[in-house]
Amino acid sequence: TTCEPCAMCFAAAWWAKIPKIVYGVKWSDVVKKCRREINVSCEFLNEKGSSVVNIKRGILRKECLQLFY
Repeated sequence: TTCEPCAMCFAAAWWAKIPKIVYGVKWSDVVKKCRREINVSCEFLNEKGSSVVNIKRGILRKECLQLFY
């Protein structure tokens, strides 16, 4: 995805046993432009789960970040 999945989207992926999530920018990269009510990273949630989702971040980061500005 362009941006890090929110807590609800990450939970849906976790429950669906999706083995890998790939995204461009973290929420902290765009927080000044896009207000967010729940500030929980998918890495934090991944650490708390019983099964681990492979998370790859920073893919096409520059291009993804441009979409928010």
